[in-house]
Amino acid sequence: MRRPLKKIFTSLFSSTLLITPLSSLAGEVSTATSDLGYFVSSELLNNGNKQVHLYKLKSDGEASIIISNIFPDSVENSFSATDYTVNQQTGKIYFLEPPRNGIEQRRIRVFDMETNAFEGFTNITNLPGSGSPMFIDIPVKMENLADKKCNTTSASCGATDTKFISLGGSGTEELIRIDDDGISTGGTNSSTLVKNNSDGSVQIGADGNDVDVVADGLNINGEAIFTKNSDGSIQIGADGNDIDITSQGLSIDGNPMITKQADGNIHIGKNSLITPEDHSTLSDGRKVHHLWAEDDNNTKIPLNIYGSDLLINGTSVQGQIDDNASNISTNTSNISTNSSNIKTNSSNIKNLGEGVAGSTALTAALSALPQTSKESKLSCGVGTGAYSSRYALGFGCASKVSERVDINAGGSYVFGGSKSYGADSLGNRVIKAGFVFKLGELNKPVEISMKDKQKLTNEITDLKSENKNLNKKITKFENEKFELLARLERLEKIALGDLKSKDLVVYKLQ
Repeated sequence: MRRPLKKIFTSLFSSTLLITPLSSLAGEVSTATSDLGYFVSSELLNNGNKQVHLYKLKSDGEASIIISNIFPDSVENSFSATDYTVNQQTGKIYFLEPPRNGIEQRRIRVFDMETNAFEGFTNITNLPGSGSPMFIDIPVKMENLADKKCNTTSASCGATDTKFISLGGSGTEELIRIDDDGISTGGTNSSTLVKNNSDGSVQIGADGNDVDVVADGLNINGEAIFTKNSDGSIQIGADGNDIDITSQGLSIDGNPMITKQADGNIHIGKNSLITPEDHSTLSDGRKVHHLWAEDDNNTKIPLNIYGSDLLINGTSVQGQIDDNASNISTNTSNISTNSSNIKTNSSNIKNLGEGVAGSTALTAALSALPQTSKESKLSCGVGTGAYSSRYALGFGCASKVSERVDINAGGSYVFGGSKSYGADSLGNRVIKAGFVFKLGELNKPVEISMKDKQKLTNEITDLKSENKNLNKKITKFENEKFELLARLERLEKIALGDLKSKDLVVYKLQ
């Protein structure tokens, strides 16, 4: 197999990415790339075709391929040093594509150095058919960027002439001028931006509207704004109207505003509102942060939220106090009302209990009254009832209208009067009325009168006596039957000739 032949036929082309600024301070590192540049190389393939590849060359000499076959539509795949140009401002490389087979239209392929990728093709227009373009970079006029100059009466700068750097151009085109004194705007309306004064201070801005950085701080228009005092404190503002930042904290016009004392507590104000640096732990394990106030004798004094409302989790504390005061007043009134109601309820409950007891006694008395009349046309009765120290007396009658219909009526009275339980009362009298209607076949009542009962008792006694006599007769009949049977047996033996003398002795002839 034949090895591929690689040939570098162009020199390295560079861009602004290849410029690495020198650093004058140890530890400073440039953000610019350290790569040496890009180059294009052709490769002869086994089939005799040629391809052009784009490589990147690192500072250690290592080359790595970025894009393979950068002209896939071209047959010739040739490349020369005039077939590209670099846009320093946009960081893009423009490659002129070799002629394509049978196509006159020439194209440029655009490569972005930041993304390391091609953006596409751009057609070249208005070229003669036989034209063969060659790239020429657009020159940069350096004096429009930065130019080192001097103030002199000679044709050239001398060793003693004041030198400066001009940015943007000359004359009215000049934007910035940098000289030994500092930095100023250029052109006809120049003004100081930064200036080194003879006293060693640095002035920012023109006189009358400047900020001066001096050895002990910062001044604006000549007035001290920030000053580092000899005791190490930082003073903001002039004496008498200043804020001092000390090792302990912050003071205003010499009065402590926020200070951290040796015990670690943080004081706010002269007569201080105090809070400790760290939280505390209560006996139940909860963590809290304390806050209190002291007077100039270090004696704890009350905290007073003056003229403003105090909110806790968005809720007004004073509002809650006012609501609670109103609620307490309402509750006090309600408690008094409830006490009265409870007393009334107790009385009502007692009366209700006595009333229920009376009602029970009334019912018991009613239940003792006759419901029907069985032995006579009319039956009346008196009943009584007692329950839980209440006593009632009832009276009522029942009448037999027919064999199927009975009616009854009555009433009862409880002693001790009616009982009120608030909304109503339980009375001490009750009446009742009702009727009994018998359905179906009528059966004689199983109940008998005392006269019938006595007569029935006598008959039962007589029957018992007769039954006793009858039992005696039955016993006598049984004895006679046994004697007759014995005689009959003897007679049978006599008749059969089997009678022995002893048989005649045993039984007595009557």
